[in-house]
Amino acid sequence: MKIPKNYIYFTGICVLSIIAFLNILFYYHNTLSNNNNTNKNNKLNNYLLSKDNIKQTKFQEKYRNFILNDLLSSGEDFLSNEELLNLLFTTPSQYKSLQKTVYSKIKYHNTFIIDDKQNDLSRASFMLENVCVNHKGELLFFTTNELYDNWLGRLFERPVGSVQAWRAGDRGGIKLTFLKKEIPKRQIDGTEIKWYTTPTLMMVRYAVGNVGHVISDNLIAMYETIKKFNYNPNDVSIFYLDEIHYPEEETDPTCKNKLTAQIYVPYFGHICSYELAAYKYSKKDSIKYSLQFTQLLSKKPILQRCSYKTNFNDTIFKIEKAPCPIDNDFSNEKRPLTIDIPNYLTRELFNDKIQVCFKKLFFGVGDKTMILHQELTKFRELGAQGFRKHMLKNLNLEKNIKKVNYKKRIRIGIHEKSIKGRHGNLIFNIKDLSKHLASLDWNSVFPQVEKVEVIPIVLENLNIIEQIELFSTINIYISTVGSGSVYSIFMPDDSYLIYTPECQGDVSGFKLVKGEQTITRKFTCKHPVIHFHSNLVHLTVLDASPHVMSCNYRDEFICDPVLNIDGIRNEIIKAIQMKLLNE
Repeated sequence: MKIPKNYIYFTGICVLSIIAFLNILFYYHNTLSNNNNTNKNNKLNNYLLSKDNIKQTKFQEKYRNFILNDLLSSGEDFLSNEELLNLLFTTPSQYKSLQKTVYSKIKYHNTFIIDDKQNDLSRASFMLENVCVNHKGELLFFTTNELYDNWLGRLFERPVGSVQAWRAGDRGGIKLTFLKKEIPKRQIDGTEIKWYTTPTLMMVRYAVGNVGHVISDNLIAMYETIKKFNYNPNDVSIFYLDEIHYPEEETDPTCKNKLTAQIYVPYFGHICSYELAAYKYSKKDSIKYSLQFTQLLSKKPILQRCSYKTNFNDTIFKIEKAPCPIDNDFSNEKRPLTIDIPNYLTRELFNDKIQVCFKKLFFGVGDKTMILHQELTKFRELGAQGFRKHMLKNLNLEKNIKKVNYKKRIRIGIHEKSIKGRHGNLIFNIKDLSKHLASLDWNSVFPQVEKVEVIPIVLENLNIIEQIELFSTINIYISTVGSGSVYSIFMPDDSYLIYTPECQGDVSGFKLVKGEQTITRKFTCKHPVIHFHSNLVHLTVLDASPHVMSCNYRDEFICDPVLNIDGIRNEIIKAIQMKLLNE
């Protein structure tokens, strides 16, 4: 039967009209989707307060205010935690490349070879792709039966990597939970699985109630690990697995009253592993210092694995923006520490439910980054200097640390340490030293120098950004043992650190000699430990031990060195003379 031409024409017009309509509909859908994604990204960028542009030269004041104020209060002035998570996490329908994700992937490097047959994977660095975390806090790795039986099962039968820079006990090892199946597209309740697509570094904290430990035992290791995988720290989220205020069930007598269950830490003795994050320092300071310095390292949100109690009295975990509710010491709005399991889920199904999946999750500070008790010189100059320049660049202070013209200006900083400091020693006659140096006629000593400033430094009176800003301008710094000396990492090139020794009472065979107003006693002073400072090439360390005249006792063991003021002054003059000769 012959089809009429008019019918063919009409059919063709209809088909073309349908195609044109579908194209318009598809274009409108993409435009709407792109607009939604643009609005989502703009809102997230507003939260992050600074674009992740490595070339930016002007530091934004609102980013500074966020770090100093709103960061610690869970960012309530910007977004609620739930709103933030909706912006951070995406789903396969929103992120097309996730639709093709089938299995997890792994790569590692920097293993420490024990012998020809065995590698120590506790010192390896790992990059995991397409891995998930459930409510039990397990790290889920999806693979095939063949890969698990032939390789993964044997290689990862024990915890691997280390997410803690200082080796103490077995804290910090990561255990993978292998599931021999594909990554599910949906949750057991039918909802889409949430993904975090930002590259993420997984860590636990160590002794972060002390700024010196925050920098030397945490941040530098984090910086080096990030650079191993060729990322800019500003593009990486830091994910803390620990809480500073550990849950109450962890404080039971199992560890507290059982010495063999504890870890021995130099200077502090035995300690339970869950206490290592704060390390017997103030917990509130530990939360504050660790989050503020971390947010200076990376401009991405800080994530934290937060613990909750369910109505079945199980402990489950949720990944949220730091700080967790249990660590929320800086906000009047207290978030609940409990969660109710929905009626449509059983207890077991809820605990096994995937909380979030990560596109790229890496961990393992590695052997060369890790600080060992027996090898205190494992700080690497490359990592320390990279960290130094990165932090100062984020604060728009990198211009301050370039080689200084000593004929223009010299700034002498004197650490007036509080007697409440954790590390005992302070300079007993520090105020006399400050007054003497400030009263000198520096122009007559160095007429070729335009200006010499003497600056007493009381760290407690400055916030962390002000502290870094100040040290980026100090050329000569007089300090005692402790965290105050670690700020020297932010000093300009060609700077000096005059470092006083650590003095202690001689408890063996001493004699007390009573005077009219004081009690004198034998004391010993050790040369300052400079395993950190000696690896900073921008810094010359001068030992002030020869200028200790006596020691003033504060208690049975701690005594504060009394310095020869003329001797310290002459050290400063010689240091400046050396620099002027090279101008």
